[in-house]
Amino acid sequence: MIDLRIFVAIGDVLLNMSAAWFGAAFIIPNTYNRTTRDNLLFVTINIILGIMALAVGYKFRILGV
Repeated sequence: MIDLRIFVAIGDVLLNMSAAWFGAAFIIPNTYNRTTRDNLLFVTINIILGIMALAVGYKFRILGV
């Protein structure tokens, strides 16, 4: 049987990755000189990945408790 602490650990990693993606959504457009369309694409992708990692990480945390 799988130890429940593994679910908590995976959830913690995904929650930290979510925070990194939300940070990247604000940092990347301000540090690189790209077109507005490219910046919007990067922001959208980073926010979507951040929300997905947040949701999956939260579910893993619930499984581990």
